[in-house]
Amino acid sequence: MTDTAAAPPASHYPQPRTPDQLWALLQNPQSTAHGARHLGEALVKSGVISNEQLKAALLAQFEERKIGIYRQLGQQMVDKGMLTEPQLRHVIAGWLGNRVLDPGQFVFDPEAVAMVPHHVAEREAVLPLMQHEDLLVVLMADPLDKRLLDELRFMTQRRIVPVLAAPGTLAPAIARAYERQPPAEVAAKRKADNHAAARDLALDLQTASDVSNEPEVDVVSESDNTLVRLLNSLIEEAIAQKASDIHIETEAPPKKVRVRFRLDGELVRYLEIESRFRYALVARI
Repeated sequence: MTDTAAAPPASHYPQPRTPDQLWALLQNPQSTAHGARHLGEALVKSGVISNEQLKAALLAQFEERKIGIYRQLGQQMVDKGMLTEPQLRHVIAGWLGNRVLDPGQFVFDPEAVAMVPHHVAEREAVLPLMQHEDLLVVLMADPLDKRLLDELRFMTQRRIVPVLAAPGTLAPAIARAYERQPPAEVAAKRKADNHAAARDLALDLQTASDVSNEPEVDVVSESDNTLVRLLNSLIEEAIAQKASDIHIETEAPPKKVRVRFRLDGELVRYLEIESRFRYALVARI
């Protein structure tokens, strides 16, 4: 491996300090690998491998496929020691137009940080940096992890803009962001807003069914996404509050459906829903 194969130190990457600076940076992605026709060309343009190494890797890949072995080119080069996994991720991110950032000087948005629980951030190696309209910019170890992107999208109810963390910067950034817990008033406002949103959705359901006068089992049609949004809201809030369980308790009408969260071993009442929604609610879980 040549000297050029070493990833640049973290200080060589952009270091935005504020959300405004970060957003401006994201509007102008730049990369020596961006615009390459294929991954091999991107790796050469980035100086991670030489043309000779690329030719050798392509030949090895061709020989492997003749005997039924199918490995992606990048993974093959990692396995052969031509480059490291972090180097491969950084080149792919640049090739696809993603930014690589050093968050060492960044001033975190506490409301954005609060959208992903601390234990999730540590477990998945992710860190929300800022919000912009319905977008959430998230620093990640692997911005191509589709499963994780889908999970974050579902958890936060935001469109995710992934940004790759410069080598060695993500874990310290997570520790720094979460050691400054959001001010009590910010956390309380977020909890109150989420609870109000759930109540509003439940009220929307009741209003719609009052107008339709449909039978109980058909009170929410498959095309009506209000109930799905309510369920998403319940799950999101349960995650935010670190609830271990969501209890949906039904009884014979006219008693309402009770939704309770188990917090620190105790069941805490969260929401009540009209009894006529009990079948539709359970069917969509």
